[in-house]
Amino acid sequence: MGTCPDCGAGLLASREADGVRYPCPSCAGVAVTLPVLRRLATPARASELWLHSAQGPAEGRACPFCGLALRTSTLGNLRAGVCRTCEAVWLDAGALAQLTGNPVGAPVSPQGDGTDPAAGPDRAGGPQRCPDCGAPRVVDPSGVCHWCHALLPV
Repeated sequence: MGTCPDCGAGLLASREADGVRYPCPSCAGVAVTLPVLRRLATPARASELWLHSAQGPAEGRACPFCGLALRTSTLGNLRAGVCRTCEAVWLDAGALAQLTGNPVGAPVSPQGDGTDPAAGPDRAGGPQRCPDCGAPRVVDPSGVCHWCHALLPV
């Protein structure tokens, strides 16, 4: 799966109706992909977090999935680590609930125009995405998603 950038524990995979979340069983932080974050929060809030990360400094923490340095993105008093390579977002304990207004695991109503950005290219003509986790589609030789290890159709 992935490794917690704060405590080094192995992350769990939690498949929810709005996408896969990767909570840390030790420190209660959570990793999500940017497309999943767009479903959990408003697409505008997720995009704002992504855009701020372009100017954010590289942290000492590593991305839970690819191991590259996370970039700091802040919105008000919320701080997140964003991987500009694999589009993962690391949120410290309680930050997901703060960003979305919902506790982790609570059902969230669909946001936006009803389209599913994980199903194909994003509206800006971006990469194909894994339908399970929403990360950019990278298929390992065994036919599974590089990020969430879901079996992908050819």
